Amino acid sequence: MTPFSNKQAPEASSPTATPRATRPGAIEDGRAVAATTTGCTGTKITVSGGQATVTIPANNAVAIHVNAKADITKIATTFNVTADLESGQTLHVVGNIPALGGGSTANSVALTANGDGTYKTIAELPASTAVSYKYLIKNGATVVEQEAANRTFTTPANGTHTSNDTWK
Repeated sequence: MTPFSNKQAPEASSPTATPRATRPGAIEDGRAVAATTTGCTGTKITVSGGQATVTIPANNAVAIHVNAKADITKIATTFNVTADLESGQTLHVVGNIPALGGGSTANSVALTANGDGTYKTIAELPASTAVSYKYLIKNGATVVEQEAANRTFTTPANGTHTSNDTWK
């Protein structure tokens, strides 16, 4: 965080801003404000269209955390698959979400063999998000075969999700 005095930045554009700087040495109403272990504290500023207007009273400061991200609820999503693979092959899932490789087979997520012809992995996916995915078989880093059609679901707003699938 970088504190700005009211003489330096009367207006600021940022994903988040707080009228109270929360790092050691920051000043609010003429007194030092200590940092917290949970990050910035103080009044939240609404950003609209990528901009926020902040009024800083005399002898106060504002901190702008440029790379701040909103808390995103994650859904523990289990992928259970029944498949008959040959020796040396591994089953992977790839999807449109970064946690599923972002569409890149090179970044696909390997499923763990359960030893009974079923495979499983758990991925943390963003809540209330449309997910498009497919399974593929690799031998080492080489994709041997992949499904032609994508499968889809939308993660719930909270809780968990399980996809029970059969390869092809």
